[in-house]
Amino acid sequence: MMITLKRVWALLLFIPFLFSCASYNTNTYAYFNSIRNGNYNVAQTEINNNKLLQKKRNRLLYYLEQGKLYHLKKQYDSSNLFLNAADYLIENRELNIGNLILSNLSSPMAADYKQEDYEIFMVHYYKALNYLQLNNIEEAVVEARRIGLSNSFQKDKFSVDAKKYTQDVFSLILQGLLYEANNEINNAFISYRNAVDLLLINNGNFYGIAIPEQLKKDLLRTGSQMGFYDLVDFYKTKLNVSNFIDTTSQNEIIIFFENGIAPIKQEQNFVLTSGSEGIFFLTDAWGIRQNINFNGLVGNDKLSSTRTLRVAMPTYQINAQHQQPNNIVVNKQTYSTSIIENMNELATSLLKERWLKELTKAAIRQISKKAVEKGSQAATKSIVENNTQDTNKDGTKKTDEQKKKDKDKSEAIAETVGFIVNIFNAATEKADTRGWQTLPAFISYVRVPLQQGQNTVSFEINGNTQNINIDSKKGMQFYNFISWK
Repeated sequence: MMITLKRVWALLLFIPFLFSCASYNTNTYAYFNSIRNGNYNVAQTEINNNKLLQKKRNRLLYYLEQGKLYHLKKQYDSSNLFLNAADYLIENRELNIGNLILSNLSSPMAADYKQEDYEIFMVHYYKALNYLQLNNIEEAVVEARRIGLSNSFQKDKFSVDAKKYTQDVFSLILQGLLYEANNEINNAFISYRNAVDLLLINNGNFYGIAIPEQLKKDLLRTGSQMGFYDLVDFYKTKLNVSNFIDTTSQNEIIIFFENGIAPIKQEQNFVLTSGSEGIFFLTDAWGIRQNINFNGLVGNDKLSSTRTLRVAMPTYQINAQHQQPNNIVVNKQTYSTSIIENMNELATSLLKERWLKELTKAAIRQISKKAVEKGSQAATKSIVENNTQDTNKDGTKKTDEQKKKDKDKSEAIAETVGFIVNIFNAATEKADTRGWQTLPAFISYVRVPLQQGQNTVSFEINGNTQNINIDSKKGMQFYNFISWK
């Protein structure tokens, strides 16, 4: 008995080394730190050597991060090789029942990573930019069409009048620009109109995005080009545009500014306190008391002995504060950008919207673990009792005192096993803190005319100026400028 207990305590001491409580960001910090410092070659080595990203369940994240890294290195073919692999995995992923059971008995971090809704639109964004840099407008327009499919899929998740993330404003603007670059003016108008309508339905602000002035101009211009004068007049009134002047030129550049680091998921622990009839309550991260009724989801017999539950939930750490419009000077003329993606607002809002669903999943996971703990304890006791002899080695019957000792021993072993399972459950209770972490906090854009020949473009970022030279080409060019600050 003493030898058994010693082995048990040795195992208990070893368990913390088996299950680290470190977040995904902590485990991949070296890679992301190299990215943020512009050490892309070092980051390449670190991502290839990172054991966590090499795991099968994190394959999608590996593809996404490799795709962004090669984009940063301006190796656009390689970037799309990984982004296409990520795209395929997202579209063709099948439900893995074994994976689901494992995550319910341990941690959601054990399951295959499922992308955030906005991440698929960012895949389209980087793929389109890659194709444009490779002078492949046909494939860039394919991404424009796939943006439409992704928005339709997102819309189908909710009811018609839901005030949710039914479409992505940023991707609709990008879609319009891609169509316009391919001279598909009618399709461009439809995309711009969809973006404007989405913003108007949400009172001119959708997840931190107000209606950009450039979007108003693009909508009215493409509508005029198509001869949709009634619609142009309608949107002039709706958008409060009195004097519309078409300022486009034959040579233009669309510049996207990517600023800061997207919010990073961290773990936050909550204690649910049991009320009556399976109803639990807690105060959530936003100071709101939530009553959670698990009846119908889990049998009452499983809830009857559960008084409190500790659940680990994801929360976001904001890394970049609100981004002011950046200024850009082209040929001595200053232009201001407009924010078209606010990842701080989008990511945190979507998490808040699914808070109850995440909480329910976490609570059920804990109840499942409690059931395994009790079941293991009962099974161990039964096995020990079934293997206990009623007689001594010399053949004599055991006394009542000896039988009581055997019973106490079986209960002690069962309690020990239950304790080990309890420790295991506690050690594996972790929130899913994974995410595509090299996304920006904000994306802004500006559309400016270019002169014939070489143009000097000056970026003013946080008081610092950086110059690049752009050779003018007929039609629309695209360029994305990335600042991690």
